[in-house]
Amino acid sequence: MSKPTTWLVQLTHGLEGSDILALGLDCILACGAFGQSVSVVLRHSAASLVHEKAYDRTAGRNFFRELHSLPLYEIDRIFVLAEDVATDTPKIEQLEDLAIDYISHKDLHLMISSSKHVVSF
Repeated sequence: MSKPTTWLVQLTHGLEGSDILALGLDCILACGAFGQSVSVVLRHSAASLVHEKAYDRTAGRNFFRELHSLPLYEIDRIFVLAEDVATDTPKIEQLEDLAIDYISHKDLHLMISSSKHVVSF
C-alpha cells in the first residue's frame, strides 16, 4: 500500500465567502474520506469559525458542526493562524474531539514546505 499523500488546506473565508468556504470544507472531507493525510489551517476571517455558531442559512450548511465532524475523517487537529485572532477573543483549545493549535507565520511556512499539495479556499 502506498504512503498517504500530505495535503495542506487553508481556509481563508468566513461566512462572508460561504460558497468558497463550502468548497474548502468539501475538499477537506473528500481528502479525509479517501485516506489522505490532511492538515487544515484557518486564516483571515476563517479563524473566527471556531468562535461562533457558523450557520449559513442561504447554503443550509452549519460550518461549525462540519468542523466538529473532522475527527470522523481522521483529522483530529486544526491550526489557526494566531495573528488572525482578535486580541480580545479567548483562544479555544478544543472543540469536542478536535484540538486547535495556534501557529505563527513561521510555523505555517514550515507546514507549507513539508506538504505535497497546498490548496487555499
